[in-house]
Amino acid sequence: MTRNSRLKAFKFLVVDDEPLVLKLTLKILGQLGAEEIVTASNGEDALDKLDSADFKPDILLVDLDMPVMGGVEFLRELAEREYPGLSSWPVRLMRKAW
Repeated sequence: MTRNSRLKAFKFLVVDDEPLVLKLTLKILGQLGAEEIVTASNGEDALDKLDSADFKPDILLVDLDMPVMGGVEFLRELAEREYPGLSSWPVRLMRKAW
């Protein structure tokens, strides 16, 4: 497997309210071979995208501190909805990248 195809098989949902963080994350994931990436600006936006689309992500990258609905509330809502796959996803929380 080449370096640029490592993430090709995975679908990503990236949730962050900072446009620069979203842009950089998309660039890095793209360089690593990710092709299916959906972004959301907060937890509520992410829930709307999950509800309205046929998109089922394999990996969630979620900011904790966001307006409207933060990362912890978003994950709690997914758990309450018994979102498919949530119990098998490894959860890693990161407060700040820098």
